[in-house]
Amino acid sequence: MHLVLYPSLSLPTDSAEEPEKQKEEVYLKAYDSIVEARTSLDIYFTFYNTERRHQRLDRRTPDNVYYEATARKVI
Repeated sequence: MHLVLYPSLSLPTDSAEEPEKQKEEVYLKAYDSIVEARTSLDIYFTFYNTERRHQRLDRRTPDNVYYEATARKVI
């Protein structure tokens, strides 16, 4: 059994980035099971939000932007 995910929406990336980078883990990847797909995507989304820097976010990660905004609201 192979699962192939074809998400209908694009990942939010800067248009200046290479189109292939937008695909990364999510597009056209075959998984042998739901567990494998969930595990692989969990690892990818953790990387995407905590380590991968985004041009539109001034080379910051989504987590950095979120937690900075949250900290400003608390103060």
